[in-house]
Amino acid sequence: MKRWTAIGLSLAVVVALGAGDALAATKVKIGYIKETSAVAIMVIERHLPRDISVEKVDFKRYGEVQTAVSTGDVDFGTPGYSNIPIVLDKNLPNFLVLSGMANGGQELVVRKGVTIRSWKDLEGKNVGVAPGGTADLQFTNAARENGADLRKIKKVAFPRGASEMVIALERGDVDAASVWEPFAAQAVVTGFGYYSPVSIAESSIGNLNMLLAASKRFVDANPRVTQEIVRAVVKGTDFAKANPEETVKLVIRETGAREPMVKTSLTRTYFDVRMPAKTIRSLVKAMLEIRAIGKDVTPLIGTVVKYEFLAQATGKSPRELGAE
Repeated sequence: MKRWTAIGLSLAVVVALGAGDALAATKVKIGYIKETSAVAIMVIERHLPRDISVEKVDFKRYGEVQTAVSTGDVDFGTPGYSNIPIVLDKNLPNFLVLSGMANGGQELVVRKGVTIRSWKDLEGKNVGVAPGGTADLQFTNAARENGADLRKIKKVAFPRGASEMVIALERGDVDAASVWEPFAAQAVVTGFGYYSPVSIAESSIGNLNMLLAASKRFVDANPRVTQEIVRAVVKGTDFAKANPEETVKLVIRETGAREPMVKTSLTRTYFDVRMPAKTIRSLVKAMLEIRAIGKDVTPLIGTVVKYEFLAQATGKSPRELGAE
């Protein structure tokens, strides 16, 4: 009887420990956009320990992700680099940037039959933009830096994002659109558009795109989980670079885009976890000059952009990862 009692007690302890592990499991909410640049989030579960589960929340615009992170509606999110100056300009305290994810993947596409050979050719044209988004800001800054008269370019706002912009381009409602992948590739592969020979990357800020951001409250309360999320993003980024065929399948599954579009979009997207501080400073300057923000937030960049978790995940120094 004593032997069976001991076995029963042992089993009870095992069950209790298992229940404790289940109770200790952390559920993380991640807001992201289903686009080519977000492959690391698409595969994040396979790179996390078993005690961390993920709920993904789909958004359409980087601004929506920024709001969700800063309010704490999600624990992590994938906004754009342009959201860094915006957050600082608005004095939003609950927002940290922990890793880069992708650059490129944002393009100026032109409707077939419209000839664009130089930035000046855009004068007198209607250009679709998602107002205030990264692709909009990059287009505006590149046009300005390359000598186009912004007063002569009519920007047409599509606040609901890329899908309606591409439809408008096909209908002929706009002559060009500054849009992200794989929607830009949709216009090109389908045949009603082409990639412009002048690129929105032709400026002081290049073609910075997607970041991993986090709720500061969550990071402060859960440093271990935060480290695991950043490590998983690094591994997911490495996966995307090393496994192009599986990456194509993932993006097709997540976005519903056809294979030729996804393959084309991936040739124009560059997965990179580094966060170049010098270019972020240039971004602040550019956004000031085009009046996208109201004050110089350069001295505050370091309060939001944090390299510690990324350095731990990669084994590289903050300077190697873009810090100054």
